[in-house]
Amino acid sequence: MKTKAPEHAVRVNPIVARDIPVAVRERALARPSVVEDLSDHFRAQGWNLSVNFGSFTNPTAWDGILIGPAVTARYAPKSVPSPENHLGHQAIAQACPPGSIVLMDARQVRGAVLGGRAAMTLKAGGAAACVVDGMGRDFSEVNESGLVVRTRESGIEGGRASAQLVEIGSVVVINGVSIQSGDTLLMNRWGLVAIPGWISWDDVLEWMDTTP
Repeated sequence: MKTKAPEHAVRVNPIVARDIPVAVRERALARPSVVEDLSDHFRAQGWNLSVNFGSFTNPTAWDGILIGPAVTARYAPKSVPSPENHLGHQAIAQACPPGSIVLMDARQVRGAVLGGRAAMTLKAGGAAACVVDGMGRDFSEVNESGLVVRTRESGIEGGRASAQLVEIGSVVVINGVSIQSGDTLLMNRWGLVAIPGWISWDDVLEWMDTTP
């Protein structure tokens, strides 16, 4: 009897997203430099909560500000390469609260984990943006999807044969910063800053009111 590869399973952790007060949302979106300013404020406290996109590609024609909950997805190499699609975009989309910013940790896998159809799936599920610490492709289709996308690498090779989604809702590390699903993210085209649950909205509003 020939040994078979195990069935693919994805661990899905609950996404507990904080409600974003209207005052926080309005003041953040009205402040053009809010991402940079809040990053500076957190770094002054000694908190490592800022992700610089740096060499990340900017395939979508977007230059605004987003605020929304993080939804994390972690990928790993397949032990046995296969044509089955285990990239899990539908499962990620189903986990997304409205306005989510999806963070994909795909540093260890070969090939793209995000393309045109995946971007459309995530957008239809309620995601506003996706940041891929790994490869993306099909950027003309990605751009048409309306999903804001940043990827560390761009290429042509698909990841279906070699990559698999293993967990949704865990802690991921993006550019040296640990981010948990449910953290609130403020993002522009240059980077993002995380607002974990242990930082109160009152403190964020006080900073907004007292910092020019």
